[in-house]
Amino acid sequence: MVYRIFAVLIVGFWLVMTGLLVRLEIAPEKSAVLDVPVAHIFRTMFAHGQQSLLDITENGLPVGSLVLTPKAEADERSLGFSGTLWLRVPGMVKQRMSWEGLVKLDRALRLTGGQFELNVVESRSHLVLTMPKAGESLHCELTQGNARILDTEITVDAAGLARAQKELGFDVSPFLAAQKNVSAPQIVSRQTEHLFHGEKISVFQITIGPPGSALAEIYFSQLGQVLEARTPFGYTLLSQD
Repeated sequence: MVYRIFAVLIVGFWLVMTGLLVRLEIAPEKSAVLDVPVAHIFRTMFAHGQQSLLDITENGLPVGSLVLTPKAEADERSLGFSGTLWLRVPGMVKQRMSWEGLVKLDRALRLTGGQFELNVVESRSHLVLTMPKAGESLHCELTQGNARILDTEITVDAAGLARAQKELGFDVSPFLAAQKNVSAPQIVSRQTEHLFHGEKISVFQITIGPPGSALAEIYFSQLGQVLEARTPFGYTLLSQD
């Protein structure tokens, strides 16, 4: 079961990174009709470099934490992230997970590479996903205890995904079908007021999803800190500040 979970994570990461490369558009000229361009919010985040410390709750109960650390150096931008989570998996005991990673961007906020590491404490499992250069390949390494289960390079194309399917023993066709049938989510950003810790403050709001049925809502401070995020998975993230 744990192996299958990691297989889903690997394929999911592959699809997310591919989707970012192809569909996610945050350039200012693409957001001319929005109240606040999405790129402006992200540039504010990197300009001020304010760390976001977030508590994760599920149905009001604390289940983990997340730290986001933006950095700007010369022509490079990076967003570091780390956190912990108690994950409920049907048919399994609650899993303790921890992760850390780094997303690398250029000055125009185009993805250039990244890395993601995930630990599952109970199963002593460790997953490392590395994309040295955006759009080229994804290196996957999975260990459980002292045993190395997987160590492979997957190219970011149909052939690479077919190879992943063979090595993982996991049918990825449903993911491919979903990727073809689901259009890029609508991203709307604006400046608004939001009730935060009992006080109404001015924030930037990013809404992802079709109008009237948002998949996620993210609220940023005027300095680019993430204050709150609501997800479709039952998790809510709230700043500790």
